[in-house]
Amino acid sequence: MKRRKLYVAVESYTDAAGVETPRIIHWPNGEQYPVTAVLRTVNRQHAKVGGTGTCYTCAFAQGGIGNVYHEVLEDDASSVIGARWFVEEKIEAEHA
Repeated sequence: MKRRKLYVAVESYTDAAGVETPRIIHWPNGEQYPVTAVLRTVNRQHAKVGGTGTCYTCAFAQGGIGNVYHEVLEDDASSVIGARWFVEEKIEAEHA
């Protein structure tokens, strides 16, 4: 199954040390997924959908565990120009 980036809005908390923690994931259709715990945080490349940033493995209030990614955007001189949150959306393969 193929995957693609689905950009989402995220309410997050940043502590005094600069550590960011996602709190609520807002799906484009209006659904909200409160994060009850961040189980793991890893800085890495996103092999399946491309990009580089931080992967947060989260437990959700509705049940289940999933990943949300914080992608850092850089210009050609490797200067940070922004960041966005996304999840990996599964897409059905087209049948010929």
